[in-house]
Amino acid sequence: MKTAVVVFSDEISRANSLLMQAPALSEEDLCEVWVLGGLCGYPHNRALSAPKITEILLSNTDSLSEPLCCAEAVYKNYLANSVDIIIFPSDIRGSDLAARVCSEIGCEGLLGAKELLCSDGELYINKPVYSNNLQASFRVQSLPLVLSMVTAESVTTPNIFDHPELTQFGVETSIPSWLTDIENESFENGDLLKCSSLVLAAGRGVGKAENFAKLTELAQKMGGVLGGTRPTVCDGKMPPERMIGMSAAVLSPDCCIVFGASGAAPFLAGVEKSKLLIAVNRDPNALIFDNCDVGIIEDCNEFADALSEQFRS
Repeated sequence: MKTAVVVFSDEISRANSLLMQAPALSEEDLCEVWVLGGLCGYPHNRALSAPKITEILLSNTDSLSEPLCCAEAVYKNYLANSVDIIIFPSDIRGSDLAARVCSEIGCEGLLGAKELLCSDGELYINKPVYSNNLQASFRVQSLPLVLSMVTAESVTTPNIFDHPELTQFGVETSIPSWLTDIENESFENGDLLKCSSLVLAAGRGVGKAENFAKLTELAQKMGGVLGGTRPTVCDGKMPPERMIGMSAAVLSPDCCIVFGASGAAPFLAGVEKSKLLIAVNRDPNALIFDNCDVGIIEDCNEFADALSEQFRS
């Protein structure tokens, strides 16, 4: 059985952790590393515990920022260098690529895996479910398999190969003609949500997309950033990287103002460490009021409009 760990050139240090988590059915099993964008001078011969390293080199380096092109490059390398299991880091970028590559291959896949285990010749995937309150075990029905996996801090010193086989795989890539504009949000000093001292959190009660746009403007006026609950992300009202909760961003800002969220436990886990937690909801029985410092029983959009007036220049 062959396993490949796929990382970008700026996250090579995460490869060893994923390599240590890869299962082995026999001593002949091999784990290799595929590096999107190449090693860029990284000292692979002293740091990576893989017998084979493949640099996936895209003809247009700008394509490295476009998931469609990266997924195509990984898929073409898979066709040329077939493996049984492909593992990506379980972050937004890695999970995105895992889903795309899984679709290209047409195989089984799972995102956010915690463990990949072998027992009696069978493969099992352990993954937190129900907002990390339970752990499920899935039996792998067939190979190939594509995963995004949470990297764990390994307590075992990896076996470093002095002279790993180093190959290069060049891929002709171009951004699709229908993709006319790409907007990359700047993340200064890390994740915007986690670094902001003021966070506005939007729940499903905010309603229409135009109301979310108003909250975004209000957050900017107040010098903060807007995040959202899982339902708002599932509804397409908020991007995935702005999701707040136990399985997403867990925050501790100086102040968090929650608009239109009922206060489900997974979401509360993401905001309960706020130094000042303010909740706005028209339902006086909303659970959020049992867990906030200041509760305001009011239509959240009307309150947002009134608050915006106070910051009108």
